[in-house]
Amino acid sequence: RRDRSSAVARFAPGASLPLSYWHDVAVDPRLIPRGSSIFAPAYCRTPSQGWFTAADTGGAIIGRHIDVYRAPPSTPWASSVLRGQRIYVVPPGFTRPARLHC
Repeated sequence: RRDRSSAVARFAPGASLPLSYWHDVAVDPRLIPRGSSIFAPAYCRTPSQGWFTAADTGGAIIGRHIDVYRAPPSTPWASSVLRGQRIYVVPPGFTRPARLHC
């Protein structure tokens, strides 16, 4: 018999991270350091104007993938998934390049 307790979602102890819609993204910290600025041209027509901060490291974010923190769509499954989009990562401590803009 399989132990079902391992199938239950668990969360790390401590306070939740304060995240802002259209400002923060979740990343795989092995690829993108937390605190990095990320420019995603595909999001130029959003409130972020393409710029995000790597603020979370969600457990489901594995590999070359980011999750944009935004309000849920008005109808379930109405949002689109963008694949194969180029992003630019500016590590923490570096200034965002002026040439990267919408």
